Amino acid sequence: PRKRGQKKKSDKVAMTRKIGFKGVTVANINERKGLLKCKKKHNLQSCRKCEGCQKKDCGTCIFCLDRPKFGGNNIMKQKCVERVCNNPTVTQCPDCKWEVPK
Repeated sequence: PRKRGQKKKSDKVAMTRKIGFKGVTVANINERKGLLKCKKKHNLQSCRKCEGCQKKDCGTCIFCLDRPKFGGNNIMKQKCVERVCNNPTVTQCPDCKWEVPK
């Protein structure tokens, strides 16, 4: 039996809702972060260019209904369920240096 809060070992694809990126594995995320050499911790960000980022708000999911333009109070402050990025990018700072694999 698993302890509370532990994930299954067979879960190779990261949960879409938790990370917010579609079809991205945990290994893929670590690989992208490994190319960036910096002392600071950097997070992944949506690319804002792919098909998933360019989708319009559906207006029917719980996150859309929470927005003021659909009559909500904007308490959750989350993006639409259908707006899932396919190509996440790593945030950068002035101290960042990319290590290109040979």
